[in-house]
Amino acid sequence: MNELFGIPVGTLLVVLLVGLAAAGAVLAILVARNPVLARLGVRNVGRRGSRTALIVASGLHADQKISAVCRARALPLCQITAGFTPRAAADAARSATMARPACDNGRTGST
Repeated sequence: MNELFGIPVGTLLVVLLVGLAAAGAVLAILVARNPVLARLGVRNVGRRGSRTALIVASGLHADQKISAVCRARALPLCQITAGFTPRAAADAARSATMARPACDNGRTGST
């Protein structure tokens, strides 16, 4: 798949990278003008390392769950990375087993 919601993936990548760079530039300007904001933002990482790790791990776990549901239901969001969903495999297997040649007596399937 080369499109996500009708938008070419290459174009989407460029737009998102430009947006990320702009957000990083704004953040860098804010930190340069007021370093106290940066210290307030990162002070709890050192103080409460286990809590920070737990929050990051739970975010990753939630992302895995959402991705699994997308793949199981064959949502378009996951088709850009997978390209082959379990539903597509089941449909292909079903169509392969349903297309059996006819027997001599006109019936389809095994004898």
